Amino acid sequence: MPPSHFFCGALKQQGAAACGVLPFSALTPYMSGRARERALSLCPGARSVLAAAFPYFAGETKGNLSVYARGTDYHIAVAARLQRACDLFRAAFPDCCFVPGVDNSPLPEKTAARLSGIGMLGQNTLILCPPYGSYIFLGTILTDLLLDPERRRESPPCPGCGRCVSACPTGALSRMEGRTVLNQNLCVSRLTQKKGQLTPEEEQILARHPYLWGCDLCQTICPLNQNAK
Repeated sequence: MPPSHFFCGALKQQGAAACGVLPFSALTPYMSGRARERALSLCPGARSVLAAAFPYFAGETKGNLSVYARGTDYHIAVAARLQRACDLFRAAFPDCCFVPGVDNSPLPEKTAARLSGIGMLGQNTLILCPPYGSYIFLGTILTDLLLDPERRRESPPCPGCGRCVSACPTGALSRMEGRTVLNQNLCVSRLTQKKGQLTPEEEQILARHPYLWGCDLCQTICPLNQNAK
């Protein structure tokens, strides 16, 4: 069984701030039947998942775009880094399958990050990875290679101060039965990316918001994001 540090070391060379490994079977309870089928069609006999966090915060700058959108498209930037790592893995294990994924992956990335120990799930429904806070992009690599899960540990829970819930301008974040629920129909970030015609109510919400794209309020208010590296 190959040691996990070889794979995580390669991802960190590509800019990952944190990396974790978990069995594919640990994720399947959180996946729909369709998602499991798609994952296995991409990587038959999938056995392990590598999860990685790439920090993107570059300091406070003026602008009307969410901080994550003020640089290179993360789909391109993270995918390139994952692909370079996969190229290295394939060279070392030519008979094995390595499938990178970012955002459009059938794998639940936030769950993979939490279960592999690289970040906690905040009340703002984002992964927090100190000292970078929630200013991270997530990526995964699915493989049929059995990786050593010895160091796998689940992340601790969010401290739960509730500031993100209180700061949400539309009430998209709410507490129900001890957990935070995100109503995507009310999320300002989602509304700025919505295709088609906006309702009059949605137009009023966006008219009051300082960003044309995205919303960072539930991030900027978070204590774990203060002085983010």
